[in-house]
Amino acid sequence: MIKFFVLVLGFINLNLQAEPMPWGLMVNKQHCSKYWAGDECVYYKLPPGWKALYPDGKKLNYNGKKCSFEIGNEESCCKELGLKFRSLKLEKDLSIASPDFCKNK
Repeated sequence: MIKFFVLVLGFINLNLQAEPMPWGLMVNKQHCSKYWAGDECVYYKLPPGWKALYPDGKKLNYNGKKCSFEIGNEESCCKELGLKFRSLKLEKDLSIASPDFCKNK
């Protein structure tokens, strides 16, 4: 019985490895920009007043509007949502928090 629990815990542990977050958009009432929340080593926090949106397949929904989301063509999606596109540099406009376990990699 103990071997069974060890096997199950080992299986669970293998399946809980962190994966990178998907690309999406960050929006506020008037603006829109591309957004990536990070991976297991870094997390990009949204500025106050901004919200993260992630596509469902290739479509992204916001306030009853839809757009065709494609990485590298975020500006077009923002326009379809009726928002002004802002090109933001994540390092400048978003704060970064890095977990300790990634600092030695």
